[in-house]
Amino acid sequence: MKVVALLNASAGAVQHASNDTLESRLATSFAKHGVAAEIAIVKRHDLHKAAKAAVRRAKLGKIDAVVAGGGDGSIRLVASALARSSIPLGVLPLGTRNHFAKDLGLPLDLDEAVKTIAKGKRRTIDLASVNGKIFINNSSIGIYPYLVSDRDRLRKRHAVAKWLATIPAMLHTVRQYPRKLLTIQTKDWTKTYRTPCVFVGNNEYAMELTSLGRRKAVDEGKLFLCVVKQPTPLGLFRAFLHLCLGRLDPKRDIERFELDKVTISSRATRLPVALDGDVGTMHPPLHYRSLPGALRVIVPKS
Repeated sequence: MKVVALLNASAGAVQHASNDTLESRLATSFAKHGVAAEIAIVKRHDLHKAAKAAVRRAKLGKIDAVVAGGGDGSIRLVASALARSSIPLGVLPLGTRNHFAKDLGLPLDLDEAVKTIAKGKRRTIDLASVNGKIFINNSSIGIYPYLVSDRDRLRKRHAVAKWLATIPAMLHTVRQYPRKLLTIQTKDWTKTYRTPCVFVGNNEYAMELTSLGRRKAVDEGKLFLCVVKQPTPLGLFRAFLHLCLGRLDPKRDIERFELDKVTISSRATRLPVALDGDVGTMHPPLHYRSLPGALRVIVPKS
């Protein structure tokens, strides 16, 4: 088996290890499991370009798979290059939270992840997109993009760790409590909300406290749309308590929908939008689509 392994240079596990040590460890692991791997540590903004080049080689039969090493944002960039192709994606979970790997049941141990790439099976799963941009987990509008932007600004200004910058960013975001007037349109209905947060999942996310933030499936061809309705920070906290107690009220707290596509419009000319934790700006209307079976991934045989 021949693979190209693209590691995000700014991923958590990459930053906490020397490049030589990590490359050597991975090379040893790939060789042990019978995989000929070309390992490249790539700057984040070059990941998609590098993945595109690897795809061209795969289509010529020179490699069998493309491997992404990093967190969910890094995997998104590589997966978007592989979308709608037959080329399988292998995953090395080197990020902080690794939601994508967990939802697929992938091992978080590095050697076990390499073993999965070498011995695992191919599985077809869904992707989703907004205005043509791919995401693997979820997208959101409102509080979360503002929080991430504040956090990154604080990190850049004061050179502090992500978790340390998150605390003041969270306090500032809650104090501002940005609410957007958004019109949500499907083929069957149109509704307008003034909301602090709209969440769009690539398939349904669990809303129970014990499995919050995890997906029940990754191949049902659906978008999971949640609209937060609480108008105040205190109300948002109350909605979270209702969630913990299993008492969410769609008229008061959060409305949920399952769709295959949806359009979100705004009077604003630009909206901050998060894709798998990465924040950018987009021009509304935002056209969200489910892309059923758009990605092949390598998962454990069991």
